[in-house]
Parts: sequence; C-alpha cells; structure tokens
Amino acid sequence: MTITPQGSQPRRGDGYMSDSDSPARSDERISYRGPVKRLLVSPEIGALIGTIVVWAFFWGNGDTFGTAGSTANFLDVAAPLGIMAIAVSLLMIGGEFDLSAGVITGATGVTIALMAKYFTDGGAPLWLAIGAAFILCGCVGWWNGFLVNRTGLPSFIVTLGTFFVIKGANLVFAKRVNDKVNISDIDETEGFKFFKAVFAGENVFENWRFRDQSFIIGGLLCGLLLIAGLIGPGKDLRNKEIARSGGSITWLVLRLPVISLVTLTLVISVLQLTTVQAVRAVVITFAGVAAAVCFYRARSIAGTISTMWFRNIGVLMGLAFVLVAFALRADSSAPRFRGGIFSVLLIAGALVIASTFVEARHVQRRRFDTKSDQLGQRLVVAGGIIGFVALGQRLLFSDGVFRMSIFWWLFFTIVGSFTLTKTKYGNWIFAVGGNKDAARAVGVPADKVKTALFMATSLMGCFVGTMILMRLNSVQAQQGDGQEFEYIIAAVVGGNLMTGGYGSVIGASLGALIMAISKNGIPAARWNQDGRFIFLGVVLLVAVLVNNYV
Repeated sequence: MTITPQGSQPRRGDGYMSDSDSPARSDERISYRGPVKRLLVSPEIGALIGTIVVWAFFWGNGDTFGTAGSTANFLDVAAPLGIMAIAVSLLMIGGEFDLSAGVITGATGVTIALMAKYFTDGGAPLWLAIGAAFILCGCVGWWNGFLVNRTGLPSFIVTLGTFFVIKGANLVFAKRVNDKVNISDIDETEGFKFFKAVFAGENVFENWRFRDQSFIIGGLLCGLLLIAGLIGPGKDLRNKEIARSGGSITWLVLRLPVISLVTLTLVISVLQLTTVQAVRAVVITFAGVAAAVCFYRARSIAGTISTMWFRNIGVLMGLAFVLVAFALRADSSAPRFRGGIFSVLLIAGALVIASTFVEARHVQRRRFDTKSDQLGQRLVVAGGIIGFVALGQRLLFSDGVFRMSIFWWLFFTIVGSFTLTKTKYGNWIFAVGGNKDAARAVGVPADKVKTALFMATSLMGCFVGTMILMRLNSVQAQQGDGQEFEYIIAAVVGGNLMTGGYGSVIGASLGALIMAISKNGIPAARWNQDGRFIFLGVVLLVAVLVNNYV
C-alpha cells in the first residue's frame, strides 16, 4: 500500500473529487477498475457463485453429500465433462459450434477397441490403436474446419452432418466386425496396464494424522490472502487530516441495513417454524446471500459519505453473521449445520469486521498502480494455491479415490486458460469470434485459427474417449450421443457467450462442476434422478439471461 500523494482523489463527502470529475473515468476504456470490480465483471464470476450456491444447496439436503468420498465422486464425474467443456468453450469463443464433439468420444472407443481385438491376427497393440484414433479424430476436426471456412455454411449444419455420419459408422462397424454394439474385454491387449495408469489410474491414500488441522489452517490462510489481494491493493492510506466521521446519510443507505435485518429475521423465523431440511437449505442459501449482498452494498454506499457509518454498517454485518450462526446452532438437529455452517459463519463474521476496520482507514484508489496491482495478483494466486493444496490433501488423505481423470481436467484447465489469456493465440481466438473479417484485416489467420479450434475439439474428444475406454474396459457404439449439448451447457453456464468473442475456460470448468454436483446431489437428496434434466434446463436459461444482462 502506498501513502496517498498530494492531489489524489478522495471520497465524496470528505472533500473528495467525484467520479465524474476524474478525467481518467470519462472514458471507460481507460478508467481504473479495482480488483473487486474486475472480479465481478469477469466471465467466470457467475459460475463461481453458482458452484458455491449449488454445492451448499445439496450439502444441506443430502446427508451423504459433502463428504470426502462423495466429493471425489462428483469430481470424477466432472472431469471428462470439464475437459470437453474446455475445448468447446474455446471453439465457442472463436464463434463456432461442434455438434459432433460428443459422438467423437464413442468413435474413439470403437476404433481403439476394434483395432485392439480384430486388427491383424490377435489384434494391434494399444499404442498403435490409440495413435490411429488420434489421427482419425484430428482429420475429422480438420474436415469440419475446412468445410466451414470454404463453404461459409454455419458450423451447426456442418457438424450436425458429421455427427450423423460418425454415429452411423460407429453402429455399422461395431455390428459388422463385433456382431454387437458393445465391445469389451480389451484388458489383455499389449500395453493396456500402461495406458490405463496414464488415462484412468486410481490412487488410494491412507489417512493422515494432521489432515483436518492442516485443512483448517490452509482454508484460513486462503481466505485472508484472498481478502488482502482483492481489497488491500485497491486502497491508499487515508489522509487523517481529511478524514471525518460525520456526514449526511441518505435514505438508501439506511434502507439497505433495514432490509438486511428483516431478511435475517425471516430466516430465523422460518428455521423455527419448519423442520423440512430442503426448505431450510433453500432459505439459508438464498435469503442469506441476499442479506449479505444488501449489507455489502449498504457499506459501500456509506463509505462514499461517512467513515463512521462505513464502520457501523460493517460491524453490523459481521454481527449479523454471528447471530445467524448461533441461531442455526441452537435450532438445527443436523450435525453438519451445528458444526460446519456455525464455524463458517463465525469466520465470515470475523473477516467482515476485520476488513471493515482495515478499509475504514483507507480510500478507494482510482488510479493505476502497477506495483499494487501486482501485489494483489500475487496475494490472490498465493491464496488460491494454498486453498487448492488444503482441499487436495483433505480429499487425498480420506476414504475417497483420486483418479487420473481429475488430474487431466486440472491440467487442461490451466493450459487452456493460459493459452486464452496470456498468448497471442488467445487474442486471435477472441478476435475471430468477435469479427472474423475484421480480424483477418489486421493480419489474424482467421481460417487457420478456426480449423485449429475444430481439430482441438476433436482431439480432446479422442482423449476423453480413450480415458473412458481405459477405465471401463468396454465401449458402447452409442457412447457420447447427446453429450455435446451438455458440453455447450457447461460452457454457457461458465460465462461463454453463444455469439462468440467472449468467455472463459475456467468458467467452462466451473460449469461442468455445477452439472456434476447436480448429478450426484440429486440422488444424495433422495429425489427423482430424472429431475437433473429439469435442473440442466433451468440452469441453461438462467445462465443465458445473466450473460445477456452482463
């Protein structure tokens, strides 16, 4: 943090220059955005909030949901979906769709299995079969890109035709060579153990004595670093000669805390009147979030007028968390509510109060400061790494099974995000998705970029198909049919626009995680499992509406 220089722009109401008076804010293209605002307008923020809300909802409804074992299960479900959502999201950002992405996974399994069992005498070694499958899928992706670029036809039509061709080929060759659509028992093929370990290996770790303690410490450090990284570098030290504790308070500032208190009162009242666990979870999730948002907004507005009211509302917000925590602990009969939620709310209340007093001594920075921004980014990255390590060791040293599919999912998420945000190829993808002709006019090889994206999607489908085959030791010729729509849903939920030119790889991975949580959470809550289709449809519509609004 840096001391406020003379001539800086203070808060309104304390003799500070208003936002409209700042020349840097007259043009939004060069205006300064703090770290919190940058986070709130990022494409993946909606998916991140949705993941937390959906997880909390099913955690409150299912007694078996939320354990280390169930977490490992839904992560394993999310892995293949997330890997494909990454490739599909890149293609969508580039302005295209691939409706053959799902059936490619089945074609990969059929190709490898048929070659391993029937190619030449005794079948081909797996390294040859897998290599041939990747070459075949790469050719399919190149063909899709070639047709879209050469003919100008919508990718929807081109890939839909490819979908039916591949689907028919899977059925024809499976029945003709194997006499049935299910091809199994390839575990005796040369190289099976090696490729199974690479694509679908499983690891079981023993419990660690200090697992829970290290998880709690890591979680606290993660939260502190994230808060410091998102809030601290966006502030400058307050000039004590200018700061005041008075100031006029508008009705809006007073109204929001009142709304928050009424909401929290309703939460506690409903908890006292009902014993239905599902209703409790819904009320806690939505009403609690609404109250927190109202409090945060009220504190922000008060901060532009009076330091004293900024502190008062912040303390009131923290005490509200504590009040709800003790109400839940006294009322709920579920151990996870009396223990887990109670601890989380107490920690949240302490962090809110602490951050309020820290922010009260600072003013909002409205100018670019490279060193502060870099410090904030490093703190956020450090907090994220610590949180990831803490969660990872909590899952590894438990009764769950860690599968290689989860590792590959994380690996491709990191690689895809880095490529999209830190390389010239990512800029090209955004450019061709926004306006292909304009991108070509400034020197972007638009046709090559689109062809490469189609090939990447097909190759990723081949990877996922190989991963599924190695794990199950069998493949159905219809495998992957219809999955392409789930890939698109995951990408859209993750903040990727269907019109192209905007999106996030991390958001697509989070969208896949939301869908996986629902698949495991619905049966854990003992609901009709077919209800997941209703959930997917509702989530898709909500995501599209939110994306259009943003």
